[in-house]
Amino acid sequence: MPANDSVKIPDINRLLAAFAHREADRVPNFEITINGRGISHILGTQTDQGLWQLSPESSVEVVNRIGQDAIPCPIQFHLEKASICSNEDFDRIKKSVAYPDVKSKLESYLKIVKGTKIGVCPCLSGPLTASYVAAGPISIESFMIMIFEQPELVESLLDFYTEYTLNAINKIKDLPFHFLYIGDDVTGFIGPDRLGDLWAERHEKIITAAKATGRPVMCHCCGPMADVLPYFRKWEIDAIHPMQPNVNNIYQIHRDYPEFALVGNIDINLLSFGTKEEIMVDTKKHIDSLSDDNSYVVCSSHSIIDSVVPENYLAMIQSAWE
Repeated sequence: MPANDSVKIPDINRLLAAFAHREADRVPNFEITINGRGISHILGTQTDQGLWQLSPESSVEVVNRIGQDAIPCPIQFHLEKASICSNEDFDRIKKSVAYPDVKSKLESYLKIVKGTKIGVCPCLSGPLTASYVAAGPISIESFMIMIFEQPELVESLLDFYTEYTLNAINKIKDLPFHFLYIGDDVTGFIGPDRLGDLWAERHEKIITAAKATGRPVMCHCCGPMADVLPYFRKWEIDAIHPMQPNVNNIYQIHRDYPEFALVGNIDINLLSFGTKEEIMVDTKKHIDSLSDDNSYVVCSSHSIIDSVVPENYLAMIQSAWE
């Protein structure tokens, strides 16, 4: 989809305006990631790589074609397939960890957007998601059991990832990126009574470091967000994502938490199985109902996964342009 006039050209100032509740030429559109099916359609060449796996050059080509105002630069770190079951497992794995060079990676993204209006968004993970992904043998289920049976191991994992993220922010803080994305899927895995001591104390340290860079912060949390929104308010988060519609009422969130820019909520089920007309109607409803303070960003309720029909995704974007 060529970008021929000004509203179709990526412009980070448009997205930053939404974060600050300021008027821009149109509602921004943004996706944190787009999977291979969507990328293949946008670029016109077959690939199984998603937006996070593409080179910076290809990422720029993608966002130019869809009028997206920023490219994500993934600098998060996971112990992939670690299957940690004990303190001994964790101690052994830590000895062979190869950490990514986050500064060099971000610099490569910033270099490629120089001379354009495309923004760059470093993407980091909060401590909880990274920890339960590393747990074994059955990831999430094992982690939930560990909370009761091996609390010291859980605390060690959470501290490990918190420290990584704090170090990553420190390494990039002086680079001219535009905003930070921090994702952590926390609700539904642990009760609100443990959310405070296991997650919030650590996540607050990350948010404090992120806010100290002087750039806006977008926080992601899949699932029902009711338990985390009071924390996000306390920490003065700028934008929240993605507000999945089956468990979140975005219109109520807009009324109850007017300080947040809202990014998302266009149902990926509709994007996967609906018609273009249905998607345009729903997207325009979001824009009309949520843009009274210029703070809504058109975005899916998660990401552009491979079940999403590419033409439907482009219909959503088209609605933002009109």
